[in-house]
Amino acid sequence: MGLSVFRGSHDRRLYFGSARRPEIWSVALDERGHFIGSARRDIVLPEWSDRARRVDFDAAGRMDVRAVPFVFNLAVDVDSPENAYSYQYETVSDTWIQAESAGAP
Repeated sequence: MGLSVFRGSHDRRLYFGSARRPEIWSVALDERGHFIGSARRDIVLPEWSDRARRVDFDAAGRMDVRAVPFVFNLAVDVDSPENAYSYQYETVSDTWIQAESAGAP
């Protein structure tokens, strides 16, 4: 599922979408890109069936997540809608809050 790196107020983290739940997780990275400590859950997506397909960041501290529904079958639905979610980074609390929607692609 989607993954990307973002430098927050405390550390650099690898963000990744869960393949099993509508969640975005992250793990801290050292200067060589190795994992430090345990992964943490940062975001729960609003739709229970969504799985993050793409995670992108901009210079202003905004995370855009493109998610697709996954209902536990192996059939590929090419007409499946993609949902877009946006989150803004809060430097003081090192957390993400939902921002206005990124819009449809």
